[in-house]
Amino acid sequence: MSAPPNILVVGAGAVGQAYGFHLVQGGVRLTYFVRERYAEALSKGVNVRCHNGRHKGHHHFTEFRTLTEPKQLSDETWDQVWLCISSPALRGAWLPELIAQIGDATLVMLQPGVEDHAYVTGLIAPERVVHGMITLTSYQAPLKGHDEPEAMSWWFPPLSPAPFMGRREATRAIARTLKLN
Repeated sequence: MSAPPNILVVGAGAVGQAYGFHLVQGGVRLTYFVRERYAEALSKGVNVRCHNGRHKGHHHFTEFRTLTEPKQLSDETWDQVWLCISSPALRGAWLPELIAQIGDATLVMLQPGVEDHAYVTGLIAPERVVHGMITLTSYQAPLKGHDEPEAMSWWFPPLSPAPFMGRREATRAIARTLKLN
């Protein structure tokens, strides 16, 4: 892995923002890959709120780049590509094209669907895939009846491990990246 790791996060919703924010706090170079219609909003940065942990509080998160076209991905060497999208969004012609552009990067899956792992490993060698479980609770603030700033908000349950499985070396690299934080 390069130093600092060069990470691509696919999707900038609740999960993508939470993991992206914490990865950046650990020192990675982060790029979001999103649909064109979301790129402009991301260009202004995003307001996020951590309910617990070392980075507890409100933050304006801007330490990332944004790409929208798969052909842009081959211009760089990626260490990890995190799929932070829903199971239905995973299907489509875009994923094989993305996989063709990411070189030897480890693909980190955070999809909850039972069939998702089989679908992805039908497109990329299984030894390049690390499958994780989303262990956070998140919501778009403010909730109705609450007086708080607009932000993507999340809470990671304390003392709860974030399970990842895959080839031992690749899984350890993911764990090291997360421990940078």
